[in-house]
Amino acid sequence: MPSNQYGISKGSCYLGAPSRLVLCDLTDAECEEQGEYWYAPGYIGGTGCCHCAASCTVLNDAEDTCRYYDIGIIESPTVAPIGEVEEVEESVCFSSHAIARVLGKGRTAMKDLVPGDKVLTASGEHKTMYSMDHFHRTKETVFLRLHTNLETERPLELTKNHMVFVETAKNHPVPAASINVGDKIWSADDGLKEVVKIETVVRNGLYNPLTMDGTIVVDGIVASTYTSYTGSSHVKIAEKNVMSFHELMDMAAAPYRNLCVGISLSLCNSHEKLSVAGTLIRAFFNFWAKQGNTVQHVFAFLYIGLFGALAVLMSLKSYAAVNTVVVFFASKAGGLVLKKKN
Repeated sequence: MPSNQYGISKGSCYLGAPSRLVLCDLTDAECEEQGEYWYAPGYIGGTGCCHCAASCTVLNDAEDTCRYYDIGIIESPTVAPIGEVEEVEESVCFSSHAIARVLGKGRTAMKDLVPGDKVLTASGEHKTMYSMDHFHRTKETVFLRLHTNLETERPLELTKNHMVFVETAKNHPVPAASINVGDKIWSADDGLKEVVKIETVVRNGLYNPLTMDGTIVVDGIVASTYTSYTGSSHVKIAEKNVMSFHELMDMAAAPYRNLCVGISLSLCNSHEKLSVAGTLIRAFFNFWAKQGNTVQHVFAFLYIGLFGALAVLMSLKSYAAVNTVVVFFASKAGGLVLKKKN
């Protein structure tokens, strides 16, 4: 567990809007009781600093340039300056130990997948992996390790908000963190398998492949290629389910899929940082989550209308029409990002 002259940390807990509190020295379970986002010891945010000094093995910056929430001018708990703590920016991937099944290659490690590989998905067919949306070969990452009674496969390792198909929600996968011992999850070859043990492991390396149907079989288990931004299986407005995160993300990914497959996979190669498409979706969600219920309903209606229409066009193989729309909105969004930075 990371430590330094300030002590030893269990991790940090960001309570989100509207309070923007950061609590130090909390375990994942303790943070979960607060209902918000937990960061493993050693996590470095977008500011280049750890949330808490005790979380860093080595302090990344001088104390007068980093604001730590357990020492110095800011005490813990305290109000985090807007923008200093990321709303949704944890790794959302499979570990380097995860194995996919690739047509013509057999069992293949995540680190060896390349865009264009045809991987086994929930459909029972091999479908194109069109992008490695996010990967890092050496980043230290905390994963959940799900052991099942599937004897022919190794345990599944994935980040806590990455989603898996379970018995009670076959069409709406749930975040791995919501799965308990005794729950049953879907395997590719042997139906439902019981989760017999859950561990937390730290690995170097993370990988997030995207497939044509938004699913992938990893270590024999049927998983989504998407993540939940909130730790829930569904997007909620006023505590009511609006749409599953899997459906929401798959709908939003449709234009990106179309661009990759309709023009060239080289446009959607592997990304050490989150792809532009993924970054825009995440930024939109963070903006949307801060709005009131009425505005959220309006944006949800527009979102579903726009991306639903694009999905229909894709189903009709209207690649040119979809790509025209995608390029137009991407250029507008890119212009806004550049304007904001300047």
